[in-house]
Amino acid sequence: MNWRRVLVKILLGVFITAGTIIFLLPLFNIDKLRSLVVNINYIWLCLGFIAYIFAYITRALRFKALLPENAVSFGVMAKITSIHTVAVRILPNPFGEIFFISQTKRVGIKYSSSISALIVYRSLDFIIISLLLMAGSIILIPVEKFSALIAAILGGVITSVAITIIIFMSFYQGPMIRIRDYIVNWFPKHTTIIKEKSDSLIRALASLRQQKTFTMAISFSFLVWVFMVLSYGLFLKAVGIALPIGALIAGGSTQVLINTLPNIAGLGTMEAGWLLGLGLGNISPETALLGAVVVDLATLVGTLAIWGIVMIISAVISKKTNEKNFIQSLGHKSWYRSKK
Repeated sequence: MNWRRVLVKILLGVFITAGTIIFLLPLFNIDKLRSLVVNINYIWLCLGFIAYIFAYITRALRFKALLPENAVSFGVMAKITSIHTVAVRILPNPFGEIFFISQTKRVGIKYSSSISALIVYRSLDFIIISLLLMAGSIILIPVEKFSALIAAILGGVITSVAITIIIFMSFYQGPMIRIRDYIVNWFPKHTTIIKEKSDSLIRALASLRQQKTFTMAISFSFLVWVFMVLSYGLFLKAVGIALPIGALIAGGSTQVLINTLPNIAGLGTMEAGWLLGLGLGNISPETALLGAVVVDLATLVGTLAIWGIVMIISAVISKKTNEKNFIQSLGHKSWYRSKK
């Protein structure tokens, strides 16, 4: 790993995070946030956490689908997913990916397989999110004609380009490699890195040529974001912020896209994304920012809670397994002695 590049990303993340927080701070009303939290509806909040848990479950199932050659149990994959999500949520990029690779290595998954799974899931997420942005923006066109139309066109273009690239890299790799080799001649100083990155992507997307893997990966990716957007809406409903479905979808998808920028724990970038996306639905900046902070806090609490619960369950199961193995070993020793 190029640690110099990682350091540059972290420093850039610090700069972007600080800049967005400074920009958003004048719009933030702490008294209104306190009022929303005090009057929270716990039924809607619990429903939001249930939807968030289902998003986790489908994430774990997606990773299992993307690693078909490895017989990893759902419990183990749920643990890896929880650790990966916590790292992505609270640490700078790319530490989430580093944690995923280290955890999968512990259960015997090859480095190349882990990298491929990460690349494919990120690629599929990008397509689904772009598709959701297009859908949400289309719904909002009667409300905010020009901005929503531009966002819908942008989402459609991104989705079309991403799908085309993935299809060609998955099923027509020979022509893609020839196109890549032609393009690198334009950038002689960056030939090595372009070839390394493109080769990794081509190898990763080759897994989608298996129909079962492709179908399951797409289905679980779609379900992940259905449950995520549903949880966003329920968390907002819990504090009395009811958004039109188009604004909710556009806001949720925009914040995910903006959050791909280098940042520290999503601070500032997530809120800026919500502000931009909800602006398409003509939602006031103050309401949009308050809603963004609520979702940010709720998903952070949910992420940490699920991680803690999964780790406790994993520790209990591991202890019981060790005790069982120990008792069985004592039984074998007793049997051996009696035979002697």
